Amino acid sequence: MPLVCVDAGHGGNDPGAVGPGGELEKDVNLAVARYVRVYVSRCGHQVVLTRDSDIELKLAQRVAAANQSGAHVFISVHSNLAVKSGDGSYVQDPGPRGVETFYHHSSPKGKALAERLADTMAAASGFPVRRVAPSGFYVLKYTLMPAVLVETGFLSNETDRSLLREPAFLDKLALGIAWGIADYLKT
Repeated sequence: MPLVCVDAGHGGNDPGAVGPGGELEKDVNLAVARYVRVYVSRCGHQVVLTRDSDIELKLAQRVAAANQSGAHVFISVHSNLAVKSGDGSYVQDPGPRGVETFYHHSSPKGKALAERLADTMAAASGFPVRRVAPSGFYVLKYTLMPAVLVETGFLSNETDRSLLREPAFLDKLALGIAWGIADYLKT
């Protein structure tokens, strides 16, 4: 039975991105990860979360948890925030929106999984796919299985942010992630 490791990014003293209304990325990520666990389990797969509460984990701890679990795939859940420079400082950019997925450039299986997740997340949420791209993110580089970092939407964009505050919408995003995982594991 395939095992899926789901990582809720940030946590504890590391809030991740903070939206203009005070929305914390770590909270969005954990809610989505918990919903993903439910849906992936319903597909008949085992699921392990790197964190199931508001605790801080170092990147190496996340990777170790995934690698030690023997997971077949690793998904790290995040929410985005766009910034632009202005007058020598950085301010939130409300323009960018949509989902993004990242994979390590050395992983063709990671790329295939990232492409599936982008499509299924967009289909479930109605968000546009902003990009599917290679990245050197630590959690992608050092995990031993196909790994994807998903950005569920932009806390800096009013449309995305208003939906990312809604549990029913987070549930839809998670369903999209689970569809992508289940579809990938069929191959």
